[in-house]
Amino acid sequence: MKELSFKVAAKTARLFGRENVSNAEGAISELVKNTYDADATMCLVCFIPRFSSAPNRLKKSEFARLREIHPEIEEFYAQQSEGYERRDAAYNLNVEVVDKLASGLLDLWLIDNGDGMTAKTIEDNWMVIGTNNKEQNATSDSGRARTGAKGIGRFALDRLGSECQLFSSSATSEAISNLEWVVNWDDFDAADKTLEDIKAVLREDQTTLDERLRFLDDHPSISTAVSQLAGKGFNWFKGTAIRIGLLRDDWHARDVQHLYKMLAELIPPLDQRVLNLFLFDAREPSNYGVVTAEVLDDYDYKIDAEISSQGTVTITLVRNELDVDRIDPDLFELDEMTQAPFDEKSFRKAELKYMKTLDELFPGAPDDFKRNAEALGSFKVNLRFYKKGAPSARDGRIYPYRAFQPGPRKAWIEEFGGLKIYRDNFAVRPYGELGGRAFDWLALGQRVAISPVQASRKGWKVSPQNLAGTVTISRLENAKLNDQSNREGIIENEYFATFRELVKRVIQEFEDDRSHIHYNLNRLFQSKNEAEKSKSEGAETAARVTKAPEKATPEDAQTLARAYTAQQEEIRELRDEQTMLRALATLGTVLISFSHEMGQLQNTMGGRSTELSDILSSYIDRDSLMGVGGAFNPFEILEEWEEDDKKVRQWFTFALSSIRADKRRRKKINLQQHLQKTKKTWKGFLEPRHITLTYDVAQDASEVNVLAFEIDLDSVFNNLILNSVEALLSDRHQGAREITIKVEQSGPQVRINYRDNGPGLDPSIRDPASIFKFAVTTKRDASGQANGTGLGMWILAAVVQAYGGSFRAYGPGKDPGFRMEILLPLKK
Repeated sequence: MKELSFKVAAKTARLFGRENVSNAEGAISELVKNTYDADATMCLVCFIPRFSSAPNRLKKSEFARLREIHPEIEEFYAQQSEGYERRDAAYNLNVEVVDKLASGLLDLWLIDNGDGMTAKTIEDNWMVIGTNNKEQNATSDSGRARTGAKGIGRFALDRLGSECQLFSSSATSEAISNLEWVVNWDDFDAADKTLEDIKAVLREDQTTLDERLRFLDDHPSISTAVSQLAGKGFNWFKGTAIRIGLLRDDWHARDVQHLYKMLAELIPPLDQRVLNLFLFDAREPSNYGVVTAEVLDDYDYKIDAEISSQGTVTITLVRNELDVDRIDPDLFELDEMTQAPFDEKSFRKAELKYMKTLDELFPGAPDDFKRNAEALGSFKVNLRFYKKGAPSARDGRIYPYRAFQPGPRKAWIEEFGGLKIYRDNFAVRPYGELGGRAFDWLALGQRVAISPVQASRKGWKVSPQNLAGTVTISRLENAKLNDQSNREGIIENEYFATFRELVKRVIQEFEDDRSHIHYNLNRLFQSKNEAEKSKSEGAETAARVTKAPEKATPEDAQTLARAYTAQQEEIRELRDEQTMLRALATLGTVLISFSHEMGQLQNTMGGRSTELSDILSSYIDRDSLMGVGGAFNPFEILEEWEEDDKKVRQWFTFALSSIRADKRRRKKINLQQHLQKTKKTWKGFLEPRHITLTYDVAQDASEVNVLAFEIDLDSVFNNLILNSVEALLSDRHQGAREITIKVEQSGPQVRINYRDNGPGLDPSIRDPASIFKFAVTTKRDASGQANGTGLGMWILAAVVQAYGGSFRAYGPGKDPGFRMEILLPLKK
């Protein structure tokens, strides 16, 4: 026996480099992060031609790369033993052309004014793959949280080009050290070499870094930028300059332009940045320059949130969409606009600041989610919402929008929009990158597709194309959010899922605020424009004109026009509602389509396990298997199957009874008989769970009828019972499980009192009326994501309102449990 050591093939460098970093922009971003870790305040990214004119001789590697870019270069160079010699006869006839071809061979320079590297740093850290130096020394000398941690960032150099020269100057109390480090990344492609066989060269440089970079003076744009960023008389007495040659990408003008945009997004906006970037392309010296990412302050809403590790979220909201002075004072007389934060006093504040706990933001969330949220650590969310287009004339009458310029705003958000994640002052790619695969990393677009309603409807969801902002995290504070090894995003684990839910919940605070205001502005407009009166007058006029068209007057035409406009508004709102219900209707259609097959399955499952058990008994004596465990006893297995079949049959019975054709016709329905059917339908579900359902119809209401679709009444009672079942079976409830429904007549209406003895509304629900809002749910999975639809009570509310009734849910009282009251008009 002998012990063996692992050998690492030389091509491992390629795996870490060009095959690990997906594109050149990602490689440059990794190297820029290294300058930040070195405490640099300035970083230059420069594309500079290696030759200003065609040289007399080209190395084989230089000629090969130049030929890839410009195949016609072959006409002007001839192969020699050591390389390629220029053909002067051909060159002299085409000097300008050949010089331009030769200038296509670019070098990429990355230069910073950081602390530089000593020989020891290069040998012990730079040359060690997977070094934990930045884990052990998590902060720089100036206190910056270092961005790198995996120890493979330097291999991004391999992704960019074959040749690499690194010049570094570092200052100590004794002296300034100047070093040169050289490697050829193509050497690592050797098939029979191990990593140790490939050598990089480190030597002391007799030339200072400042002298090395004198060639920058030949480019006035660079000199001007350096003076602008670092002050006049600046000297590169310390820092690092990396020259990357034989680039693997062609870097056309559009590529450099895209790189500029990426660099602008790589670091936070000007008000948050600590590192200045400069991009230069000698082929287009007047383009680019200091990289800036301006913030458009012409926003409609601004939302700043601080999520703490103690389970609290502090939110600052700035409303900038409406012209407060133009708001009709009657708006603040509406019942939903009299209290903060929607009263007039709140509207006139520069900003609204409030704090909520995780329990308030995620009612009913499991403890695991809360623990994950607190373990994430503190982070910040900074968001801005922008409308892209100018409002319509009609919207301008309803909503007193502040004036803005749609053109510049649209252009800005289409260039700088998106919600980006910044870790320690650097963007975590590709989140929020326009056109990228993770632009909508919160799946906000999916929410809009599910609920595509106007802002005037509660439940409105914002489109990701209307948002711009940052989520700021830190490697030290948010250690659970780790980068993938290829730096192409964050590892998607349970903590990242919790992180996404927290950010989405902050966005919902803004959505709820905006839709609440728009909803009430729309209510006010409709009440003042007497839409209902217009529709009533229009109906009367239409009936009269239909009978005697020759008696129609111009006033009739105006009345009908007003009625038409009001009707169109109502139709638009109904369309929004229909869109939300269409998905549910589709599920119902599928259910109906398979109703015949479901009925057959229901019959097949009736007693099949018992029948199979009887057949088996004729071959195997049941008593002979006494003492045999359930997993090996076929009779016990069949008994378990029978119980499962019984549960499935119960579900089939419930589902098939809900889609009967007669339930989809409006008719007179006796409530006592309907409740009797409801109890029978639920019996198979409730009894095994030890839940009792009782109903009591008062004597004066025993003959009460309502004119309704039976399926609508099913929606009311089934949603209530389903919620009660889940509450009664939850860990929050102990003891008996009871549901009670009482019906009595109250004048021209019937009063339905519904109650259960469960735990009642979740403590985080402060306003019981909020449970009737669209998509409000307290049911959440372990990651904190809503796993309830939030539609049950909203459907109940929609049904009751459609019949001209009313409803009310009650908060905690002296008796435990949930209680609500429903009033429906009678049909005697």
